[in-house]
Amino acid sequence: MRANRKFLLEGRWKRFPAAAFDGVGYLFFRPGREKPIDLSQIGKVLLVRLDHIGDVLMTTPAIRALRRALPAAEIHLLVKGTSREAVELNPHLDRVIAFDAPWTIAHGKKAGWREILGTVRGLRRESYDCLIDFRADPREALLAAGSGAARRISYGERGGGFCFHRLVPFDPLRHEILRALDLLVPLGIADDGYGMDLSVSPEDREEADRLLAGLEPRPGEKLVGIHPGAASRFKRWSPEGFSRLGDLLAEKSFRVILLGAKSDRGLLETVAGGMKTRPAVAVPGGIRILAALVEKLDCLIGNDSAPAHIAQAVGTRAVVLYGPTHDRVTGPLDRDRHSVIRNPVPCSPCWLPGRKFRCGYDFRCWKGLRAEMIAETVTVFIQ
Repeated sequence: MRANRKFLLEGRWKRFPAAAFDGVGYLFFRPGREKPIDLSQIGKVLLVRLDHIGDVLMTTPAIRALRRALPAAEIHLLVKGTSREAVELNPHLDRVIAFDAPWTIAHGKKAGWREILGTVRGLRRESYDCLIDFRADPREALLAAGSGAARRISYGERGGGFCFHRLVPFDPLRHEILRALDLLVPLGIADDGYGMDLSVSPEDREEADRLLAGLEPRPGEKLVGIHPGAASRFKRWSPEGFSRLGDLLAEKSFRVILLGAKSDRGLLETVAGGMKTRPAVAVPGGIRILAALVEKLDCLIGNDSAPAHIAQAVGTRAVVLYGPTHDRVTGPLDRDRHSVIRNPVPCSPCWLPGRKFRCGYDFRCWKGLRAEMIAETVTVFIQ
């Protein structure tokens, strides 16, 4: 693979170090890139996805396809601690390893040097036959090389390409699910469909039933969940907009329930307080309990965030609101079952992952979004 790649990084101060890093790397490390990869020689695989919950869920179609091609192989997945719960019951995985890499954690507990080195040593002891890294990040490239896996596959557009035996082109405007499946091409593995997987336990469903007790819709009613939160404030529509939407849906005889994490309590209170009739509010204590609750809804409305992906994974219709982010990259692939709503302004979408976000138009993509339009879409969509 060429060392002089076009790096998908903002600014010379990032591109130049990446080019220098790769230039030195290619001088000393030259993994064999032309040798074909024989699936019959792969008995243990490590998948690396140190990313957010939604991104991890969008990797599950690739995990399922890999399991179909390698039914007897041992498949491990390395994820952030906050994402572990979303995949720990996945039937296509044999083991889920949590690792809070400091470069992936903005706030909270991060792995120190001792833990990083301990993780690398632990991975080396596993003697993986193949490693697939689903993020274009030079630090994870070094982690992949440190694992000692015999065959390593990833991208190289952000540096660290010399750490891998196979590099796959990284298209920032290609859907995350399709990008993940692209990394199976060097193995000769075809996709097994684009649906995401999220398994829940009977205990999760019992807790969801407890949270929904007394909220059963009356005859003719539909149960609609509204999740107003998102990890980034740039991905959030206004609380006032969600309050107005909740009132409109209630007037149309929908049973409305507000959903969120513990960190969303203040936001949920603001949205509920802005409604004419106070709605039910549920704060599930975990990803799988949220999934079990969403599974019981007729529809979930929310921003471009993990709950929208969770709804798609458990088979509940999702209406996803987009502002500056690209629904072409993270939005539902099945537009017959799920819907995307955005305010069509010429400057949006404009924000890609890994890029510093700036808005020179006062967030008109969000401010022009109207609750009436969303309520009408939901009415037509699920009635």
